[in-house]
Amino acid sequence: METTPEITLVTGGTGFVGKRLLPILADSGRVRCLVEGKTSISQLRHGHVEYVHGSLLDRDALGRALRGCGRVVHLEGIPQESRRVVFRRIDAGTRLLAEEMKNAGVRRLVMLSLVGAAPDAPFPFLRAQARAESHILGSGVPAAILRTTILYGRGDNFVERILDWSRFLPFIPIPVSGTRRLQPLHAADLAFALLQMLDEDETGVWEVGGPEILTVDEAVAMVARASDRHGSLVHLPRPLIRASAVVLEAFSRRPPLTLAQVDAFQANHLCPRDSFEKRFGRPARTFEEGLRDFRIRS
Repeated sequence: METTPEITLVTGGTGFVGKRLLPILADSGRVRCLVEGKTSISQLRHGHVEYVHGSLLDRDALGRALRGCGRVVHLEGIPQESRRVVFRRIDAGTRLLAEEMKNAGVRRLVMLSLVGAAPDAPFPFLRAQARAESHILGSGVPAAILRTTILYGRGDNFVERILDWSRFLPFIPIPVSGTRRLQPLHAADLAFALLQMLDEDETGVWEVGGPEILTVDEAVAMVARASDRHGSLVHLPRPLIRASAVVLEAFSRRPPLTLAQVDAFQANHLCPRDSFEKRFGRPARTFEEGLRDFRIRS
């Protein structure tokens, strides 16, 4: 007698990481995606993905989304905005998810988090992420949490932002000190890691990043070179950048710069260069290798 394939629920499946993960998951089994807000399901339709409209803050919607699910990939939580409602969704929404997962009998959860998440972290988005982690770890559901350094790939808010600025400005504005260090991890490598963790039984918290640690100036120069863009780097005062982000968030539904993004550049959290290879058995691609996508496009 044929058994019904296990359903995997993905939260944040329409975001930067989720868009890469959903098609791969859907090719190997049944997948359900919780879609928030006014997102049109018809625009997202993938042949093997079931979409459920609802919010992490809606217990009934979570119950519907989790019905029959054995596994959950929790991607909803990496903030691109700084509005309080976003941090509330990360914290309170993850708490509700943790409660409903246990009620639904979920047997495995993989959560995406950030290197530097801690209750006493200096930035609100990292503190919110730490609270979300504690909800998951206290849920009683076997969970694996993967903290990452800054992510990049097509459609990101890092390389794409630099390219946008270089197209319309005679210089490239840098919102932090040029000596600030980054450890970029490609989204495709992250998707590989999440899929591997989903099929494992290990529980715990791991931190991974890319194989290189670069200064902001080095990373921006590599982006400009790979995309054949030219322009001097201008380091803008942090108060000016933060004030600009506040204004943009207040008057734009999709601001080109947010406080969360400014804080992410300031955070400067790193991990060992070989962290990805040690955990997943293969090296993550270098920044230069990952930038080939953008060079082809540009």
